[in-house]
Amino acid sequence: EDLRETLSAIEQRRDDRVQKSKAQQVMKQIARLEVRFWAKESVEMLRELDAEFRLERMVDWVQTFDASEAGDQSSGPAVLYSVLNDITLQRDMDQAQKENLAAAVRENLHKFPVEMQAVLERVGSFQTGALGGRGFGDWRRGDQPA
Repeated sequence: EDLRETLSAIEQRRDDRVQKSKAQQVMKQIARLEVRFWAKESVEMLRELDAEFRLERMVDWVQTFDASEAGDQSSGPAVLYSVLNDITLQRDMDQAQKENLAAAVRENLHKFPVEMQAVLERVGSFQTGALGGRGFGDWRRGDQPA
């Protein structure tokens, strides 16, 4: 009788863990979809603006961004990260505008999770020629052009 109760309790705990794991997976997927949605909406909205006003909005967003508001997916770090990495938003910006965006990102880099910082350091330099037209250097290739 005790053995049955023990086995039944173990099975119940295992079922609870499986259900929690599935629920966590569903919540993570929902969060990813929410980030993709808000990033897409933000990029589409910014594309409708002229380059100068777009730059102003992006710089303002970077400067006022607060990682402690992580519960708000619409402006959370993953959304802003996605928006900043969309090079189509920089396509019609001139060199000075791209440099202003890059400076704002560098000044506020500490607000982002560490895993996002290395990529964000490159924002504004995708098409600027800031590296003398040789593209990005890659640490795996030494100082060779990318």
